[in-house]
Amino acid sequence: MRLKFWEKKRLEWKARIPVLYEMSGGWGDRIEWSTIGSRVTGWKQRIPEVGDLISSPMQSGKTGLYRVTDVEQMLDPRDMFFADVEEAFYLDEYEGEYTLDKERKATFLK
Repeated sequence: MRLKFWEKKRLEWKARIPVLYEMSGGWGDRIEWSTIGSRVTGWKQRIPEVGDLISSPMQSGKTGLYRVTDVEQMLDPRDMFFADVEEAFYLDEYEGEYTLDKERKATFLK
């Protein structure tokens, strides 16, 4: 059976290890809430993709993980994006694999 191009892409996206981004940062390297719990705005060199995770401190003192469900990249400035997110887990309860955004930058720059 031959897979179509988009079917192959879907399988690649499912097999990809998500990247964990932190809800923080400084000028030009930041993620912040647009609508708390459902939408974020950010400025990053590496823009999150669907399936990636964003961590955010909660009022309870735990760290919440939010899964990116949709990403809209801006053309000006090119590093700006909007992303829809859904609440996924608490960081201490997450059993899956992930790569930290900082590690991703380090491997990209080598």
